[in-house]
Amino acid sequence: MVFQTYTEFLGEELFKPYPELGLGGALVMEMVYKYEISAEASALKYRDYVGYGINLACRLQGLARKSELIINKNLANLNALTTVIKDAPALVEEAKRLKGVFEEDKHPLYFYAGVNPANTFGL
Repeated sequence: MVFQTYTEFLGEELFKPYPELGLGGALVMEMVYKYEISAEASALKYRDYVGYGINLACRLQGLARKSELIINKNLANLNALTTVIKDAPALVEEAKRLKGVFEEDKHPLYFYAGVNPANTFGL
């Protein structure tokens, strides 16, 4: 089976027990694991992009403290969530050393701070 959309992919058995978490939350909460997602992603039409997204999420999340969640710039730009941009020199240096992550994804780093009450997504 080849999944045509990301939401179709998230409807797979792997994610059904955690609908409120989404992919990033499920990774952070360790409800699903990278290797499980990679196995599911092998049936995706655009699996290279999904594979990069998984690596990006896992590698960047390794820079955060236990109670923090890093989100990407595109998600931050939707304005559905409030974010904090962290650019401490030590954190930026750590991000620069990450392998397999594009430069534009390493800086700045966006951290989840809550849901924007004025968002148009109904969150």
